[in-house]
Amino acid sequence: MSFSESLDSSNDYGSACHAVDYKGAKVLSVHATAGRTWAFPWVHFVAAEHCQEPTGEMLRITFSSAEIVIEGTGLLLLFRAVFACRLAAVRVLPPELRAGMPDSAPVVGRISVRESAMP
Repeated sequence: MSFSESLDSSNDYGSACHAVDYKGAKVLSVHATAGRTWAFPWVHFVAAEHCQEPTGEMLRITFSSAEIVIEGTGLLLLFRAVFACRLAAVRVLPPELRAGMPDSAPVVGRISVRESAMP
């Protein structure tokens, strides 16, 4: 079962670490390590930033109350889903599953959530 299948059936695309709802997601569900989960309504979306470095990629998603920083590879696909408000869920991909992923697939290695610095 893929990550998208484990969520609501309206999520019709995904990978082992994300789910996209092409009808438009109402909430972004964030699943970090240690069993921490958050839900952020897209109506509170403020901004997003994608940065590619030689060592990996960073995707910063800012909501009115929090900032989510996702680190990994192949995150441009997630960025495109963010600016369309279609990213429904994201989670850290366990290390044992990363080796088998295609090079083009997004791989989320770390997620941090902190209170937003925006007013």
